Amino acid sequence: MSSNTSGTADFIIQSQYISQYLGLTLGFALFLCGIIGNFLNIIVFLSVGNYKQNPCSLYMFIGSILNLLDVIIGIGPRILILGFQIDLQQMNRIWCKFRISLLNFLGLSLSTIICLQSVDTFLCTSRSVNLRQRSNIKRARLLLLIIGLFWSMHEITTFILQDIVIVNGIPSCVMTSSIYASYRSYFIVPVTTITIPISIISIFGFYSYRHFINQLGNDSHSFSAVTKQFTKMALCQIVNVLLFQGPFGCASIYFLATTNVVKDSYRQAQERLVTAFFSVYVYGLYATPFYCYCIASKRFRNQLCQVFHRFTCQRASNRVQPETQ
Repeated sequence: MSSNTSGTADFIIQSQYISQYLGLTLGFALFLCGIIGNFLNIIVFLSVGNYKQNPCSLYMFIGSILNLLDVIIGIGPRILILGFQIDLQQMNRIWCKFRISLLNFLGLSLSTIICLQSVDTFLCTSRSVNLRQRSNIKRARLLLLIIGLFWSMHEITTFILQDIVIVNGIPSCVMTSSIYASYRSYFIVPVTTITIPISIISIFGFYSYRHFINQLGNDSHSFSAVTKQFTKMALCQIVNVLLFQGPFGCASIYFLATTNVVKDSYRQAQERLVTAFFSVYVYGLYATPFYCYCIASKRFRNQLCQVFHRFTCQRASNRVQPETQ
């Protein structure tokens, strides 16, 4: 009996070290990749300018900006906590409210944008002229405005109810309303953030892929180079969402279903380790779109090279050589 207790205690200690190591290494890698990748995405989209006419490009451009914010605000403070034991949420009441509200807003907005992006891809690849005409930049701008306003108003409640509470002498940034906490745990996370987006992108992604493959060899309706580029990029990003959001969703549903189950300390330690992993792993969704675009589209890679070439040429032309008298 004592050996089992000792083994459990050892595992708990080891799991704490593993959790911290995973959080730091994986978190820092995603943080670095996310900042570089999303920054390059923004530069390419701004340089090429397709986002001004193409709805899918606009969704990707806005998504890249939100992804960059999500990586900075989501992973950055986590690295400070794990690496330096600096938790700004426990020190500043406004930051406690603002960070959680903003992260929720970013996550919900990005989930909605990826759904709109998959629907737009379906419309662009359709044989129906009427469906293709429904994909237009004015409607995309209006939808983005509605999304921003809706989720901003939704997160006002979080900003009000999230606060610093002293628990056992230790300040913690927590949701002060159990009813609203249940609403987020049982509806927002499993339904709005996971189930609905995955269902929508899976369905529309499947039909978009079918349209794309069936019509590649159809001379009567050939895709433009821009449509081909963004269709490939959007389909690759759908795979990316399933890769990161799918496992995170399964883990979230499991923890939700076993909330009221009595668990021993060994199982609790195991679940804390899994939670620590997935709480960082899910940020891969926001850190890796740039690399998906590079893999999916040769045209995007060429545009990236052109941006680098233009930048290096501009730097070279700005160097003023001293004239010899």
